[in-house]
Amino acid sequence: MRILVMGGYGEVGYRTSKLLLSRTDAELVIAGRSGERARSAAAELAQTTRNSRVRGDSVDAFDREDVLSAFESVGLVVICVPLAGLGDSLARAAFEAGVDYIDINANRRKQAYLESVTADIERRGLTFVSEAGLGPGVPSLLVRYAHEQLGTLETVNIGAIFRDSKISRGSAMDMLVELGARHRVLEDGIWRTASLTDSNTMDFGGQHGEERCHPFEFFELVKLPVENMGIRNLGFYVAEFNPIADLLTLVWRMTGLYRSKLGLNLGAKLIVSSSRYTRPPFRTVIRANAWARDGNRLSIQVGHDDAYAGTAIPLAACVLQMLDADEKIRVGLHLMGHILRTDRFLKDLRSMGMGVTMVREEATRSAVPPGFDPGADTVRQGGKRQATWPIVQIAACEADGDAPNGVDRYHLKAEGAPQ
Repeated sequence: MRILVMGGYGEVGYRTSKLLLSRTDAELVIAGRSGERARSAAAELAQTTRNSRVRGDSVDAFDREDVLSAFESVGLVVICVPLAGLGDSLARAAFEAGVDYIDINANRRKQAYLESVTADIERRGLTFVSEAGLGPGVPSLLVRYAHEQLGTLETVNIGAIFRDSKISRGSAMDMLVELGARHRVLEDGIWRTASLTDSNTMDFGGQHGEERCHPFEFFELVKLPVENMGIRNLGFYVAEFNPIADLLTLVWRMTGLYRSKLGLNLGAKLIVSSSRYTRPPFRTVIRANAWARDGNRLSIQVGHDDAYAGTAIPLAACVLQMLDADEKIRVGLHLMGHILRTDRFLKDLRSMGMGVTMVREEATRSAVPPGFDPGADTVRQGGKRQATWPIVQIAACEADGDAPNGVDRYHLKAEGAPQ
């Protein structure tokens, strides 16, 4: 398999390429507008990963013929460039070239195009996976995982921290476009439009503690089969960035300045400049708190100190499942969080350096699985007993079928531990 990474010498693209070179046998093409930078990045990757399965190539994302020519020579394209200004052009090119496709960005124009050609994608035997990063991407997968573990759910609140000392201009442009749109939350089974003043305080623990977060709509969450899962309340909330960036996004949203090219460029420039006022700790985190109908609760948190690695690792984990013959994603159009095997995905995240923690709280009985020290692994909170399981132990159960102390994984599940 030959994979073209569009934006392969950028922050996310470079990290993704490095992971794919070290974990797959695929040939990689590092692509971007600057051929010199692409070839330099490819040479550096070849040296650090000690293989020659990578080369650099000049591909201008805004030149349709250039993009089509490059796409037609590979089997899979991985889009790691901001889509503000590009819209659906790269997705269209991948479809026309007849090549499998993955992207990391939420973009309403792109998604509308992909929805319009869904039947044709499947008819042509192509696999298109959209929104395959940390956010979007991971949130809907965590909802699915919680449903698999707890059964019928009632409420899922998802919080995110995207905080970095330096934000790229492209990321700032994508942020303005998406933040400027309408955002909805599910309340009592009905999707309602959130107001500009809506907020939700979420506890991320550790260095972050409680953060005030504001509603943000991801297409992947709206498309979940919430009725089948029993979910009555569902929302995604983003923590504040820094006072200046928060004010800018509010003004741009209220005035619609993000709709013009001049306004978008100006807003992005100001947000990039405001990065110096972002307070540490710098980290990218997604946390899902899920409550089941029976009162049990599962909290899952995924994060990384490097914001760009926090996106690259979930993307690489998605590619791994696409390339795995045993996990082969079926043809058609998919959202990453809807199609991947959840336990394999979380295991792969951790193996690539992502922090993954879980806490399960049982309403009526001890949640401590055999082999764990209650004194070390649990605390009491609100009259309930709470236990944490290191994901490495869970992953080991998935890998070899055995839990710690010889207890098989199904017994662990019966005792309340996640699979």
